[in-house]
Amino acid sequence: MIIDNFNRVHNYLRISLTNNCNFQCLYCNPEEKISEISNKKIMTKKEIFEISSFFVKMGVKKIRLTGGEPFLRKDFKEIISSLKKLNVEIGITTNGFFIDKYVDFLIENNIKIINLSLDTLDEKKFFSITKRNFLKKILKNIRILAKKNFYFKVNVVVMKGINENEIFDFIKWAENLPIKLRFIEYMPFKGNKWTWNDVFSYKDILNKISEKYDFEKIEDEKNDTSKNFFISKNKVKFAVISSISNSFCETCNRIRISSDGQLQNCLFSRQTFDLLGSYRSKKNIIPIILKAFNEKHKERGGLTEFINFEKKLQTETGRKMTNIGG
Repeated sequence: MIIDNFNRVHNYLRISLTNNCNFQCLYCNPEEKISEISNKKIMTKKEIFEISSFFVKMGVKKIRLTGGEPFLRKDFKEIISSLKKLNVEIGITTNGFFIDKYVDFLIENNIKIINLSLDTLDEKKFFSITKRNFLKKILKNIRILAKKNFYFKVNVVVMKGINENEIFDFIKWAENLPIKLRFIEYMPFKGNKWTWNDVFSYKDILNKISEKYDFEKIEDEKNDTSKNFFISKNKVKFAVISSISNSFCETCNRIRISSDGQLQNCLFSRQTFDLLGSYRSKKNIIPIILKAFNEKHKERGGLTEFINFEKKLQTETGRKMTNIGG
């Protein structure tokens, strides 16, 4: 089993299939030119399966495929088919653009764990955030998922001065959909020019919702990153992921591998461990995995001093969100 020095068992693997995306969200990949990793540097479908096999032998029970946008991989179906042989739970994080194309395939393969990113319900604002005019298609694809009896999570990154005024709109929109809303605090990644002033915090979100709705705390799942709530008036479930102001590090069980085979033991970590290079050199990757989690910090990749938080993030090397995969 993969256990760190704080007795956290890591059994949830997140694999980025590509750093490429058909969106260009300001918090994820804000630079004008999207920097793609060459095909020679990214994991092949065979490598994804075989590296995943090591983790399953070490106790991984769930694999989530992310990106960039995972559906952009031309061999996506083949990757799914191979990973199903590992008998693990498989989930997908997507921006929703290709759902109509793949929904039947997902049903055929009994994959109904979908996290979908959507940060606004306003067309003009959608373009300002993503640099794309795809909102109508995304909303249509969400309705397709609902009709096909998917239960899914909609992730909303809340950014002060941009979309915090849409929280009520999202709750109203969710009333007739089989979804759980997850409001996420804006996190710092390379290039997104994050500052404390951009953060609409966990406390801010709950205070905002309480202006209009009464809600109750409901039990969080084991290792859940979110704090979960229920509005009895309209039967809406919502959650807050408070990575910045109120971390979930104590129960973290996440393992992240980028599309170029770099293992990252924490979203905030500035260090990566080269699994793919070692694997291609026929080296045993298990010692690298164990080393990575032996060196994992107790909280936020070692960035625990809030007074220096912003300064450290601006001066230390990191990766863009699109390279990590969330």
